[in-house]
Amino acid sequence: MITSQNSFKELFQKMGDPSLIIKDGILFDVNDAALTLFGHSDRSELLKHAFSDISSTVQRDKKTSKKQFTAHIKLAKKNGSHRFNWDFIKPDGDVFSVDMVLTPISLNDESYLSITCREVNAETTLNSNFRVLFETSLDAWLLQDEAGIFDCNHAALNLFGCKSLDAFKAKLFGDLAPPKQPNGEYSSVLIEHNMNIARGTGSCQFEWLAKRQDTGKTFYIEVALNMVELNGKLIMQSTSRDITDRKRIEEQVSQLATEDSLTGLVNRHVLLTRMDHALKAHKRNRKTGALLFIDLDHFKRINDTLGHNIGDALLRQVSERLPNCVRESDTVARFGGDEFVVMLEGLSDEKVTAAAQAESIGEKILEALNKPYILNNRDYTNTPSIGIALFFPDDVASNILQQADIAMYQAKQSGRNAIRFFDPAMQKSIDIRISIETGLKSALANNEMELHYQLQFNNTKRAIGAEALLRWKRPKLGLIPPLEYIPIAEETGLIIPIGQWVLETACVQIKAWQDNPLTKDIVIAVNVSAVQLDQNDYVENVLNAIKRHDIKPNLLKLELTESMLLADIEAIIDKMTQLKQNGISFSLDDFGTGFSSLQYLKRLPIDQLKIDQSFVRDIEHDEQDRSIVQTIIAMAKGLNLDVIAEGVETDTQLQKLLEYGCESFQGYLFAKPMPIKDVENYLSKTLNFS
Repeated sequence: MITSQNSFKELFQKMGDPSLIIKDGILFDVNDAALTLFGHSDRSELLKHAFSDISSTVQRDKKTSKKQFTAHIKLAKKNGSHRFNWDFIKPDGDVFSVDMVLTPISLNDESYLSITCREVNAETTLNSNFRVLFETSLDAWLLQDEAGIFDCNHAALNLFGCKSLDAFKAKLFGDLAPPKQPNGEYSSVLIEHNMNIARGTGSCQFEWLAKRQDTGKTFYIEVALNMVELNGKLIMQSTSRDITDRKRIEEQVSQLATEDSLTGLVNRHVLLTRMDHALKAHKRNRKTGALLFIDLDHFKRINDTLGHNIGDALLRQVSERLPNCVRESDTVARFGGDEFVVMLEGLSDEKVTAAAQAESIGEKILEALNKPYILNNRDYTNTPSIGIALFFPDDVASNILQQADIAMYQAKQSGRNAIRFFDPAMQKSIDIRISIETGLKSALANNEMELHYQLQFNNTKRAIGAEALLRWKRPKLGLIPPLEYIPIAEETGLIIPIGQWVLETACVQIKAWQDNPLTKDIVIAVNVSAVQLDQNDYVENVLNAIKRHDIKPNLLKLELTESMLLADIEAIIDKMTQLKQNGISFSLDDFGTGFSSLQYLKRLPIDQLKIDQSFVRDIEHDEQDRSIVQTIIAMAKGLNLDVIAEGVETDTQLQKLLEYGCESFQGYLFAKPMPIKDVENYLSKTLNFS
């Protein structure tokens, strides 16, 4: 198999037949034999031309070359290759005809056209110069009458491995071949058929598997049979040329087009073609099929830790196990990377039974791929996640693939090493997610984002701060809940520009309030995503925003979630310390719901713990929640930290919190999240705000 473009180019240049490679109608490469045929000595000069430049304007059927060549390309794509005669024109204006084979090929996932040529001279006849031509030809010539071969040239002796003409005499052409041809037909029967064509039409061309008479080695030749008159007698003349190299290249090109070079499994293109065929067949027989989308769990970790060579070895071993789990009629393909697809055809027309059949094969695959792999002389285990989508006669291949892919991700979400069937509800969730992601990309530019503020109060019910809360108001859809879009913004990286916009907008409000004596001490808290904090320039961006808006750093508080501490804690502490040294304070949000270590809590330069509303909600009735709240408050005081309770909605909750020593509060009992105009209206009533 050709494994690189370099090896293809080497074989291409060695071919004896004039050969060309065309890409998008332009000559991409030609071999030396083609240079000679087209009358050029400089390859670069020839490669400047389009294929149409070296073709005769019209062909012998009076149709334009452009129209004819387009038709030939369609036939070649339909049949895999196409053979026809073509008129070219040399630089000096001479027109000449060739016998041409056109083959679509793919190299490095790009499409090309391969052309092999042989010049045709229809006027060549046996004449007084026949013997000179006969003896000097580089092609193997054999002359045969009813009794058998009676003459040959030196090239024929070399090609067929014979020492002298005596080895040929009385043999028939079919005797120079193995018993059967690659298509399974007997050589003696097939050659007689071709010879009858030559007798009837005057000539016949075909490819043939021949056999050397000395070693018995088989090889491919291209044969032209012609009926000619010699000394008043009608005989058959054959011209043979070794095309073994060309056939090897054709095989390799075919493999490149249909097989995955690493595993030898069929590739994505073949899979999609077979899916289309299967869907058409199922329309006739009303059967059901299934697609199993297989992804290797944690494959990237293997590549990153053990190296790509080990990863490739694992992929090869997986590709060896999969075919043993399915029927011969099923298709196993490598889809790309660490993804494999199995297509099952002809399952039961009963949906439940078909699902059971598909699941049974999925279980076999799961069991096979869970067995240890020998990688670099050591045992390794790896697991797959498998998604299954049933398909029916009226389905579309691309939709089935998408469904199986979604099911595979369901398997991963369930903990990996599992099988899941496609769930239409999951498709709906995916559609919603895509809509949200698309909308987020333009939300800022379309002014769809706004900040609401929920005021925070001390134990005298005076406003001391406000939490900035992002709100997304989509046209026609209204407000989108943050839990629906914030995780997607974080996964896609869109949280970076959105988070920066939140910071800038909050700084504008801080500036407005710090210039008013009645609100100059109100601190605005801004939530920070782990994705934002992970940016190398996060500290610089925050300090630049403070400087740009000319605000007091102590009026900005950054809220971190407890789950963020699972990341690179040392890097987090370093960035927090830099910001803290510049006067910015920190609050640890949702405290008690994550996995905080007291050791890290002591080291974090935080100023405040925020008691999560889930503990505050049931503080009136749940003894455990009361104990947790008391413990958090005591811990905060022990670490010399402020503490604020969120989600305070009733007077009873407030009284309990005051009783336990909490002095700051946030919740609907005091104020709900509001747009800035409503916040300022509220403050105007309580602070004589103007």
